[in-house]
Amino acid sequence: MNYRGIDFMVVQSLSPRGWRWSVNLGHKEASGTQPDREGALSKAKRSIDDLIRKRKRAEEQACVRPSPDDLTRSVGMIPKQPKHDGKSECPN
Repeated sequence: MNYRGIDFMVVQSLSPRGWRWSVNLGHKEASGTQPDREGALSKAKRSIDDLIRKRKRAEEQACVRPSPDDLTRSVGMIPKQPKHDGKSECPN
């Protein structure tokens, strides 16, 4: 199956009874078991949502530059920082 561009699997398990879900995150795998199929689908999708949220946060933090306040307060001027709209790449 595919959710938000990331593949995952949900299969019925005999021992222990229930449904097993797994998501391949590239560098590691997230997995677990749930008593029903809908629960397994929900957990797998939540795991993917968490991954996407973490990736987005990491990208946003890569765009954050250190505040120039420490360098410019001593000379009495603070340069204007470009605004980032979140839709395009990091500002130069």
